[in-house]
Amino acid sequence: MDYSDADGVHIVYHDPTGGLTHARYAPDEGDGTCPNSETNNWYCSVIDAGSNLGEGVGNHASLHASDNSFDPMKVAYYDENLGKLKLAQVVIGGGGNCTNPAFNCFAIDDIGDAGNVPYGIALTIDQENRPVITYMDSSEYSVPAHLKIARPASAYGMTSGNCGEDAQDNLWQCNIVDMGPSFVYDGLDTAVSVDETGLVSIAYVERDERFENFRYFLKLAQQHFTNYLPFIQR
Repeated sequence: MDYSDADGVHIVYHDPTGGLTHARYAPDEGDGTCPNSETNNWYCSVIDAGSNLGEGVGNHASLHASDNSFDPMKVAYYDENLGKLKLAQVVIGGGGNCTNPAFNCFAIDDIGDAGNVPYGIALTIDQENRPVITYMDSSEYSVPAHLKIARPASAYGMTSGNCGEDAQDNLWQCNIVDMGPSFVYDGLDTAVSVDETGLVSIAYVERDERFENFRYFLKLAQQHFTNYLPFIQR
């Protein structure tokens, strides 16, 4: 859920019969479209139905509602059918490639299938309205599930990165933030924020399965400026 000064309350969620779905509260616009709403004040539309009639698309969705025309709505979510982290973003004027043509939808990274471990996916924006996404990646069987961050390569001053697909091919940079030893899952239930200086902070849960009774830890990862000390030669 998120709030927009222009449009009020927005909610995104997984509907097993529709996929990634967007609900908007608009009490002044007439009859709503949400089928099970107790009032006619909610408008629902499918953003991405995926390849399996909605099943498995839109889990663990994280929303950033639009605050202005330079900051279109964005949704980060999991596509279980493809095992991918995806991003849906409003296209000003329409003509998008998603089920709802008001959105462009594209895959950012392979994150696999974690089974009964809940994926953490969190979305925010930086000062340039560029998305910042933190998530758990369990796509590689040879390494433990780990916490990663995805940002457009331009956020790092680069013209190309190491992730993103189709029209976004290699326009994103995906980096590992925390990877523990075997049987340790990092990146459950993530939350992310960017401060006024542009530094990122990530809160997340670590699950340690090396014990008979699994242990859970709340962890915090914080970005810092890099300081280079002057080299003085005598």
